[in-house]
Amino acid sequence: MSNWIQSTIDFFQAYGTVGLFVLSFIEASFFPIPPYLLSIPMTIAKPQLAFYYAGVGVAGSVLGGLLGYAIGFRLGRPLLAKLIPAKTLAKLEASFGRNGGWAIAIGGMTPIPYKIFSIAAGVFRVRILTFVPASVLARSVRFVGEAILLVLYGQTVVKYVEKFLGPGNLLLLLALGGIAWLMWHYGLIQKYLVPLFKKWQQLWERLLEHFGKNVVPIGHFAWFLITGATLTIFGFLSFAKLAKEILEKELFGFDQTIINFVISFRSNVLNNLMQMVTSLGSTRIIVLSAVLFTIFGWLLKRHWSEMAIFDLSLLGAYQLIEFLKASFQRVRPEPSGLVVAHGYSFPSGHSLITMVLFAYLAYLLVRFIPASWKRNLGVGVLLLLPILVGLSRIYLGVHYPSDVLAGWAVGAAWVGTCIVGRELLWRKWIK
Repeated sequence: MSNWIQSTIDFFQAYGTVGLFVLSFIEASFFPIPPYLLSIPMTIAKPQLAFYYAGVGVAGSVLGGLLGYAIGFRLGRPLLAKLIPAKTLAKLEASFGRNGGWAIAIGGMTPIPYKIFSIAAGVFRVRILTFVPASVLARSVRFVGEAILLVLYGQTVVKYVEKFLGPGNLLLLLALGGIAWLMWHYGLIQKYLVPLFKKWQQLWERLLEHFGKNVVPIGHFAWFLITGATLTIFGFLSFAKLAKEILEKELFGFDQTIINFVISFRSNVLNNLMQMVTSLGSTRIIVLSAVLFTIFGWLLKRHWSEMAIFDLSLLGAYQLIEFLKASFQRVRPEPSGLVVAHGYSFPSGHSLITMVLFAYLAYLLVRFIPASWKRNLGVGVLLLLPILVGLSRIYLGVHYPSDVLAGWAVGAAWVGTCIVGRELLWRKWIK
């Protein structure tokens, strides 16, 4: 196991069940490290909580699968359309539509990363009412089965689980494939399993037909809710890891290496340019942005709640800056002479506030403006600005790189929280 994987597992393990939930969540959508690397030692340490840990893993994996579904729904199909002929794609989609539920349920029990099936379900538009139960079934078998083995056999089963459930190991798949081939060859599947599956499928389709009319299909609300929650979780965990390393004084070498690299590009032209860029995070610019947005919203006769949430997001960001700086009291780097900065260093207030300002504006663009290259360009520019502001703080010598990373992380977490809050409130208002 590489040092990176081990350090990542140690990081998630420090948060206990929260870490297990988050790791299960992100592994089901895009992350490469499987959650059993965390759930196994946790269960071995406290076998009386084995099924509780299994439940946490199932919940995180199923919810993370929804994020993978969203990724496939939004991003996967255009890519496949460029790589696969239209007729082939249509046939593949029809095939997955007929067997998607079973493919998800069976695939989720194998060593194959579950994100492959969750993303594929989104790409081929598997119904949510099919995807979710299949995910619950597959991940329950996966996590609960592991818990049962660990409770019964303890340490003796660890090597077995690592060998047969590890990523990239196809031995179990080959064995299952061989058994399936023998059962098919001798007609056992056709005689016993196929009729049973058909009965289940017919029952499920009747249930869908009965309840489907009363279920609102997943839409913008769900996508933004998932995105906001993901930003909040990742931002918080990233900041927590940085804060831990700051308190343990483990980032000096990292900070110094980045600082030396950035300042090697200093020139008179860049000095002036970076001072202009860093001014985007000044209180004057932020207040002016809030005022202009409020006036703009009033002229367009938008709901006053939009303006209120935007202004509250900025006020909340300032409160976070003051609270966190006072909590850590990290001294700034030695003055560079390019600009003068006061107060504590960690986290970077400019990085945090610009992340909140521009990322939230980017969210509003996506929320209200129809998709086009102009909108995408605007979103890209807005998301680039806080990155440039953070780099300018390092360049000007008023922050360590870890200060900037922490500012971005907290800003992303706060933006995600504001997005979730706005979506939930808006959902309530429009009912």
